[in-house]
Amino acid sequence: VVATTPLLEWLLKRCAERVESTDITVKSVLERNRLYASELLSIIMQQVENELDLCIADDKMELLLISLATFRFESANGSASEGETAANLLNALCSALLRGGAAARASLRKGDGIVLLLKLARSVDSKKKSVKGKRRTTTRIGATRALEYALTDSPPSAVNFVEKMGLGTLFKLLMQDEDNNEERCVVIIAQLLRALTYDVPSLGLAEEQYLLQTDGDDEKEEKESPQFDTSESNRMMCVARIVQKMSEEKKLDRLVELRQRVYKAVATVEKDIAIAVRVREINGETITDEQADEYYLQRLDAGLETLQQCDLAFALASLHSKPFLNLLRNALKEKDVTTDELKEIIYQFGETLTDDVDDEAQRDIFSNSVRRVADALSSDGTADDATKE
Repeated sequence: VVATTPLLEWLLKRCAERVESTDITVKSVLERNRLYASELLSIIMQQVENELDLCIADDKMELLLISLATFRFESANGSASEGETAANLLNALCSALLRGGAAARASLRKGDGIVLLLKLARSVDSKKKSVKGKRRTTTRIGATRALEYALTDSPPSAVNFVEKMGLGTLFKLLMQDEDNNEERCVVIIAQLLRALTYDVPSLGLAEEQYLLQTDGDDEKEEKESPQFDTSESNRMMCVARIVQKMSEEKKLDRLVELRQRVYKAVATVEKDIAIAVRVREINGETITDEQADEYYLQRLDAGLETLQQCDLAFALASLHSKPFLNLLRNALKEKDVTTDELKEIIYQFGETLTDDVDDEAQRDIFSNSVRRVADALSSDGTADDATKE
């Protein structure tokens, strides 16, 4: 249907229409129509397969961003339908970014989508406990989630984010305690550092480096972004700005506090799993693949991904800055935590990265890269050596 009819473009145009009628009845009808269109759009973006290229084309992405742009003002999200429409549109964007890969991220950058998402993420209502405030919170969280997908393994997007003053917004959200949105901010920090660190091929890398090995359309999409300076010198400048933010006392304390909170939650789940496994062993039962997957999902629900990404962010920052490593050690010491604990988490994260890699040589490269990053947390000067390489 998407390929053979103008349905997708019609829905996008319907969502992009401004509701400006002064007649309350007419305005209500138009808002409901826009809501229904956004719901259908969200469903299509989640389920479409063969026609995904059509959904993430530049013109379609532009219409989607135009639709979202109306919600960047303080007056938006005033009604229930407007709040739901914004949530549906953000869900559609997340689906496009998650499934569209490099091409979707290139279209987003071309339409200044990262700037728009930053504006949506900054949106604050003075009455946070009001109904309107809750709707704006939903929009803010949705925008943060979209930023996470937009920055995944994409150096141009990471550079764009930093140069558009995204770090101020990101760390402001980190300092808030809002529906676990701060945990998503931790993941974004790790995504930024991963994308900007080219010489760590298993950690994010430099999507462009891998794309250069192929002749696909994704490569062309990434090459069509000359306005984003991804040279090593500019990337290191962006990394320095991130590390500078992380080094601020309150922000570093916040990161360590979040890390410990999630660590305790994961540790509790690990104990419960260990007991369940022991009971099965006593009863002579084996752990099936399905049960192992269930245990892993329990760890994820407890915050395992956030814990891994937080420790990875600490390690990558230490890889680039020995002064940050010293500050980190002092902050961890106050919590009776050593960097060895962080290294162990990163090693476990590396194992999950290599599980699905069949090529042994590639798997060795991944493992060595993980070990190199983790060793930046050591006290033997590894961080200094890493920075010089």
